[in-house]
Amino acid sequence: MEKLRDTPTFGRLFREIEEEATKKGMEKGMKQGIEKGRQEGVEVGKEQGIKQGRVEAERNFATKLLERNYSDEEITQLTSLNMEEVKMLRESLEN
Repeated sequence: MEKLRDTPTFGRLFREIEEEATKKGMEKGMKQGIEKGRQEGVEVGKEQGIKQGRVEAERNFATKLLERNYSDEEITQLTSLNMEEVKMLRESLEN
């Protein structure tokens, strides 16, 4: 087989086949990589969306508590918001 690779005709044919196989392998690998990247991106996007939804729900809950005249301390105990976030919410409602 090695001797045949060294012949001009077979050698050229072998290199062409090898180049084509390499090209197809790279294309297949790139497609698989892109698909995997998309799937990972979707998962990350879902996680971020869930996280943002929870934060928004906490803020909405805190806003309702502020409207019912709960103290900042009570709101920090009833939600996962910290004192600074509650104060900012209070200020935004007052303006």
